[in-house]
Order: sequence, then C-alpha cells, then structure tokens
Amino acid sequence: MTNDDLIQKYFENRLSAQEVASFDALLASDTEFAAEVRFQQNLKKAISAQERNKLKEKFQSFESKKTTFPNWLAYAASILVILGITYWIYMLNPSDEKLYSEYFETYPNVVEPIIRNNNGETTIRTRAFAAYENGAYETSAAIFSSIADNSDDGTARFYQALSLMNIERTTEAAKILSDTDWSPRYSDKALWYLGLCQLKLGEIEKCKTILRTIVNSKGYHSQEAGELLAKL
Repeated sequence: MTNDDLIQKYFENRLSAQEVASFDALLASDTEFAAEVRFQQNLKKAISAQERNKLKEKFQSFESKKTTFPNWLAYAASILVILGITYWIYMLNPSDEKLYSEYFETYPNVVEPIIRNNNGETTIRTRAFAAYENGAYETSAAIFSSIADNSDDGTARFYQALSLMNIERTTEAAKILSDTDWSPRYSDKALWYLGLCQLKLGEIEKCKTILRTIVNSKGYHSQEAGELLAKL
C-alpha cells in the first residue's frame, strides 16, 4: 500500500489496527508524509469553510434583493445545500454517539449458568445473572451492587458496570470501571469498556489514551480499539 492510499484510508476512517500503527509511525518519522496529512486536513477544513461562506452569501442575497424564482424554490435549494454539507461533514466526522453504538456490545454471561441450587431455589447471584441475560439491567445492576458491596466480588462489580452502561448510566459505570482494582481476569475487559464510556461522555482524549494502551498491549478487543482510534 502506498502512502497516498494510507492517507486516503485515514480520512475515510477505514484503517485497520495494523495500518493505524503504520500511519502513526510514518507521521512521527516521515516529515513529507506528515506535511501531506496536514495539507489534506487543511484542505478539507478550507472546503468546509468555503461551503459555509457560500451558503451564508446565498441567504444574504435572498434578504437583500428580489428574485424571479419563487421564494419556496429558493429556500428549498438552500435546504438541499445545507443537507449536502451536513452529510459531507457527518461522513468525515461520525458522531461520538454513533461510534459508541457501533462498538458497544454488552459482555455475555460466561460465569454463572442459570440453574437452580440443590434445594430448588435460585441464589441471589443466579437471580442477578438471570436479570442480566433477560435485559432487566436496572434489576441486575441493583443486585450486582448488593453482592459486590457485601463481598468485594470483582465479577459482580464488573457486571454491575455493564448493567449500568446498558441503561445509559454511563458516568456511574465509568467510575466503577476506573476505580476498581481489577484482577487479571477482568482488567483488559474493564479497560475496553472504560474507553467506550469515555467516548460516550465526550472525553475523547481520555478515550484515545485508553485505546492506545489496548492496541499497544494487544489486549482485549485490540483490533477494534485500533479501528475506533482511527475514526476519532
């Protein structure tokens, strides 16, 4: 792949994790490559600014002089221009919310099979995982919280955070994921979900730092982390 192809894929948000690493290496070591990337970035900004100025002038012309076009036709044309610019900017810069929705997938129950104990009764832990699997995340968050608070159970704390993410209580989930001293079983997974929380909360630089750590350590979802990093 040529450097031009690499730059093109970067601006189209199509770099793989390996290509992200190559891109970053060239950006740091090749001055001509870095200059070309800056040129392309400035060019896109200039095009966007130019289109905005054209649109502004068009609206001013509607106000300052009469036209032979029917008013509704002139304004309809302007709306089409706005939609075109919005679509162009949106495709180059997908929203944080869209990226979050694209990459967030709740972690499956790989811990507690949904069975009854020998007395024919479900345990509190089983009830928590049953609620989690059934999408009753308010319930599972509350039960997992109770379990973790009373036993310092890392598994319960992890699934509590995931339950909270599923019901849009992202700030609470992020606090759990960042403040808990995770065992090796959950540390890499907690880091990935913390990165997604930071993305949803608009903490993009924090998110990028976490994603770079995941990519460099080749941890859980390292390929997805590289793809997401290239899109931010």
